[in-house]
Amino acid sequence: MAELTTVVFLIGSQPSLWAWLTPVLTFSGSVLLFAASMYGVWYSNRAASARADKDRENERRRDFRLWQRDHLLRIADEVIQAGVGAHAECLKIRRAADPPSQESFEAIALFARKVTENEDRLRLIGAHNSAHHCVELREAIRSQELMNTIKELHHLESSRTDSTTQLNDNTAESQARYQELCDKFDNQRARIKYACLAVQNAVERELARHTN
Repeated sequence: MAELTTVVFLIGSQPSLWAWLTPVLTFSGSVLLFAASMYGVWYSNRAASARADKDRENERRRDFRLWQRDHLLRIADEVIQAGVGAHAECLKIRRAADPPSQESFEAIALFARKVTENEDRLRLIGAHNSAHHCVELREAIRSQELMNTIKELHHLESSRTDSTTQLNDNTAESQARYQELCDKFDNQRARIKYACLAVQNAVERELARHTN
């Protein structure tokens, strides 16, 4: 009887499977929960960082567009003013009492150089279409044909007399040539005007593109 009791005592003293499995499962669950929470924190931080990077990039692009817009407006204003100034200067030289000299054309050349300088600045800020039209304006301002027309008009005007005699064939031919030169002068000045308008329209398109 004593021996049987001892056997029962030994069997009853063996640890249960749950006695050691429970702490393991508890620890494993805690580890998994900790890992899951850490992943959630990492994912949230990653998403927040991505949003912050995107916001910074959008802000940088917006600031750059505003910078481009402001510079484009200032440069375009200088270009248009140069074109308007050249347009008026041509008429001033044309109407001057003294015949035009190389010095009198220097003012027009200054307007052309002003356009060239701003053409390069437009290319630097990415306004290539506006810069392209600046080339057309510059060529219209410094047109050698325009200069020659003004010189020849002055030459014809200086050779004309106040005689009221009937025009002979030579005088009629001179008058026809004079009218032809007047028309050519008007067309050359109109070319400057239209080139200015082309620059203005190109700038407006550039501004619309930067606004969107």
